[in-house]
Amino acid sequence: MLVTKITDLDSLDKLNSKVELYKSSTSTLIKECTCADFLETFSIDREGDTSKFFGFGIVHKMQCTLIDIDRVLTLSNGDTVKIAYGNEEAGEWDYPYPTFYITECSRDEKSNSITFTAYDKLYFATAHTLEELNLVAPYTPRNVLDAACSLLGLPGVYIGTPCNTAHLTNTFSEGANFGGDEDLRQVLNYVAEYTGNIYYLNNNNRLRYKSLVKNGAAVANISKDNYYELSVKEHRTLKSICATTELGDNLTPTTAVTEGVTQYLKDNPFLNLNDSAASQLESLGAWVQGVTITQLDCDWEGNHLLEIGDKLGVVGTDGTTHYTYLLNDRLTYAGYLNQVTEWEYTQDNAETAVHSNNISEIINETYAKVDKVNKEITLYVGETNNRISDVQDTVSEITEKVSQLEVTADGITETVSNTQTKVDDLGTVVESITNEVSTKVTAEQVEFIVTTELAEGVDKVITTSKNYTFDDEGLNISSSDSNISTTISENGMNIYRQGTEVLTADNEGVKAEDLHATTYLIIGNNSRFEDYVNVDGEHRTACFWVGG
Repeated sequence: MLVTKITDLDSLDKLNSKVELYKSSTSTLIKECTCADFLETFSIDREGDTSKFFGFGIVHKMQCTLIDIDRVLTLSNGDTVKIAYGNEEAGEWDYPYPTFYITECSRDEKSNSITFTAYDKLYFATAHTLEELNLVAPYTPRNVLDAACSLLGLPGVYIGTPCNTAHLTNTFSEGANFGGDEDLRQVLNYVAEYTGNIYYLNNNNRLRYKSLVKNGAAVANISKDNYYELSVKEHRTLKSICATTELGDNLTPTTAVTEGVTQYLKDNPFLNLNDSAASQLESLGAWVQGVTITQLDCDWEGNHLLEIGDKLGVVGTDGTTHYTYLLNDRLTYAGYLNQVTEWEYTQDNAETAVHSNNISEIINETYAKVDKVNKEITLYVGETNNRISDVQDTVSEITEKVSQLEVTADGITETVSNTQTKVDDLGTVVESITNEVSTKVTAEQVEFIVTTELAEGVDKVITTSKNYTFDDEGLNISSSDSNISTTISENGMNIYRQGTEVLTADNEGVKAEDLHATTYLIIGNNSRFEDYVNVDGEHRTACFWVGG
């Protein structure tokens, strides 16, 4: 069904609304609730990612309160809700939102009020993973969206205007660089990043991909007569984009807007290991760079027919028009409309980090490419102080089971002489882990850091730089440049000097080879040994009584 945008807000003064309740098991209508009978109030929340200008989805969330004095309503989780606005007398209704599915419902026994929370189907996408899409290469990002709609039970994808469709039909002959365990919301976000869009479910329950309009008139204007409160802050402009990986293989377009902020596309599977990533990022930058959003909070009369991503013009008290987009808002109905529209930019931590490798520059650092499909990591070493070049170290057969990984300087030296080394044995297998690998290679130093999120624990942890181990025997701390080593376990602590035990603390007490108290030593409750100076200025040691 289609709805007509309302640009004249004065026509919203007398607006009826109804909440239609349907039984999930039979799809039969339970009740139509209006403010004349059951409906007290409802609100619709839409929240976007305020650290991004594109590359995210927005879910519709509904909260509703019904008054059921005669206790005739019975609602359950999974029951569906539709919201309509219009002229009750004429029987003309618009349905501007997708279908909602109840997730929480409760009744207040004293007031006989029923409150429930419901979401559109996009909310449930996090319960699914990419593997469930059963994608077979070659495929396009559009194929991914179609498969996602099929899995979620949605009628399909709606690509209207405005929308950047340039990359939707690009073919990935071996598939994009997915690991397979990404949840479906992550997958949809990656498609939106790759194409420069946002997404949501429209009023026909279709997956709508949409771009923020850089130029052109606002869909609706909010005048001073239409809002109750307005707080305007500085605007934010998207200056540039940067495709990054955890291992430093970063790309940015060669041109950018003069001032503004940068959005980072982190480990996007459609850009990673993509031979055309540079040119595709250039075209993407031309589409999204320059989008400007004014940060503001506006409490106003509301317009229920505005869609997510619509451009709004808000006239300030000084007559200046500020342009923003409907990305974060709450619309409330209680016999009349009230809408709070707001957006305030949240800085991405990556903005303060050091990033490198402009498309037009020669890469002079070490970086790595992670092939999640084939389970390979390729390590690239550029120009260093000693001109180490063209080094590749391929780690194959990584099945996400790692418990111990050691890299030494000798190992890297061997890799330089043999540029294609297969490593088949990575140590003891640990079930269900995810890995993030950071590498840096220079002529003087090698760092290989593996960060693991463990589902079932690990048998041993070793740091090669200081020889710290944490295993069944406890925490062992030693170093080749120190005579002291320490072992700490659930039974106590032992300290050794050149292999000789000099301190033990366990359930039998503390034993020490040498014990030096610099101020005083208390024994029991009453005795304290302490150095002192007598009246003749002579240094003495005495036992003082300190108890009662």
